[in-house]
Parts: sequence; structure tokens; C-alpha cells
Amino acid sequence: GRALATDSATVETRPIGIDLAKTVGTDPAGCATTSVITVTNGTAVTYCYTVTNTGAYTLTRHDLDDSALGTLLDDFLFTLVPNTSTFVTMTATLTETITNSALWTAYTTPGPGAVADAQATVNVTPVQSEWLLYLPVMLQPE
Repeated sequence: GRALATDSATVETRPIGIDLAKTVGTDPAGCATTSVITVTNGTAVTYCYTVTNTGAYTLTRHDLDDSALGTLLDDFLFTLVPNTSTFVTMTATLTETITNSALWTAYTTPGPGAVADAQATVNVTPVQSEWLLYLPVMLQPE
């Protein structure tokens, strides 16, 4: 006689993914909690870019580009294991209202990568001129 055998296999996909949060505030020592801020002209603001590895692979190389501030990371070596986060800050002095976007790319070598984007807005108000008036004011007819 003949024997008939069957077998099955399950292939588990291991997705690659990241999440990016971009916040902005006036404290250069930490990350703010908001992505929109209003400041006066000439105020230094600190952008914070927080990336979280939401996938199942460890990501070891990172690129970060900002539409207004340029390239912040270029093939930066950093080990970001699944379910962990890291952040990068950048301080800039702004003279006009701006909404800028960030694009974070994380990948392994060799291997595929993940991309995430986020944006933040800084509303800049002009500095108010101050006038001093000394009293008493006396007007004399001519």
C-alpha cells in the first residue's frame, strides 16, 4: 500500500514600521507636548522629533529631514529595538510663521525600511513697540 502524508506551514510576517511625533516649544532642555506654538519674533524654539519602532525588526540606520531645517540625520547609526523610542532636538530662532514637515526613515542593512512624517507650526507675532509717556504733560498755546 501507499501512505499519504500532508503537512502545513504557517508563515508569520514581521512588519517594519515607525511612528514619528514632532513637537515644538521654548525649553531647549526637553520635548514639548504640543505641535503648535505662538511666540514673539526672534524667540528661539526647540523642535523635538520622537520616533517609535512599531514593527518587529530592530532598526539600525536613520535619516531625518526637515522641510525648513534641512538634513538633521544622514545614515545615522543607532539601534532602535521594537517598541522603543528615541528623540532628536533642534533649536532655531524664527522671524516668521512657519509650518514645516519632517520625514524620518529608519532601516536595517541589508533590509527594508520604514518611513514616517509629522509636522509642527510656529506662529510668530511681531514684537510690540513700547512708548513711554512721562507725566505731567503740559501743552502751551502758541
